Amino acid sequence: MRELWSGKATFFVSNQGNLDALSEDKVKALAEETEALTERNKALVAEIKAASAGTCVVCVCALPCCSR
Repeated sequence: MRELWSGKATFFVSNQGNLDALSEDKVKALAEETEALTERNKALVAEIKAASAGTCVVCVCALPCCSR
């Protein structure tokens, strides 16, 4: 089997000392925001599952919800 291409590879290198970096405070704030969003998503998934089952997670009634 013959080699079809015997080309060269080009690599671009950047000086890592000149790259922007996130501060520890910014990383911590982003991690906290991510955790909060994850918890909110879990709550929304529970609401969707309950609505699909025909019950309400707010007042445990039959849907339509909260029209007591």
